[in-house]
Amino acid sequence: MPLSTSQSTSQFSDFVYIEQTHKGNIRKYNEDACAIFETPNGLLSVVCDGMGGHLGGERASNFALEKIGKYINSKRFDLAKLPDALFQSFASAHLAIAEEAKSNPLLKGMGTTCVAILFHPDATFCAHVGDSRLYIFRNNQLNRLTKDHSVVQNLIDNGIITEAEAIYHPQKNLIERALGSDEAQPDIINLGSILQNLRVGDIFLLCSDGLSNELNDIEIKNYLENQTFTLEEKIERMIEHALKAGGKDNITIQLIEKIK
Repeated sequence: MPLSTSQSTSQFSDFVYIEQTHKGNIRKYNEDACAIFETPNGLLSVVCDGMGGHLGGERASNFALEKIGKYINSKRFDLAKLPDALFQSFASAHLAIAEEAKSNPLLKGMGTTCVAILFHPDATFCAHVGDSRLYIFRNNQLNRLTKDHSVVQNLIDNGIITEAEAIYHPQKNLIERALGSDEAQPDIINLGSILQNLRVGDIFLLCSDGLSNELNDIEIKNYLENQTFTLEEKIERMIEHALKAGGKDNITIQLIEKIK
């Protein structure tokens, strides 16, 4: 997907957003996928990181984008029902991926991580499964809003290893949940309870682990806080950094900034 930037009109004019995905230095194909949808329920941003080989991974990530976007775009949901709508959108993606894998032995093991944020005019929700992440940059501070569903995150939670040790752990790429896998339960988060109201200048970053495995949180923060960079330059510099650091995986980044 080429570099793209958009500032929309009507209810979406509160945001400017950009996304970019790159296959990296090692992989022959890009199994990541990303999209930003303008829906009756607000602005929806989605990043997926497919797995299961070129055919399976690419298909799984694109299935997830299609199904999640279609479900949230299908009608206007009551605000109280939006968390369940997000859950059902992930469930529809999981079912489509599982059925496709079942019908074709060559696609056995296909699946995808997924992280999504929905900016409803009166609330903000996140849904995620796997180790694709959502961050917020606010008041010159970077905070991670999702917790990886991964082996190393469990080791961190149980005090067995530290965050620093997790970077070099041999099992750092093993995830415990994915759409299409035996465990596909997404976490649905009402970000209003964490963030209160959105503020002008808030920047949300969604990414696959191709970014977070190459740049640590401090390095990501350094790019986001640089006021001489446009959003386009921030995302381009982070991609360049990830490639120079190794670029061992596909790299996908979305940036969404609240501008009014």
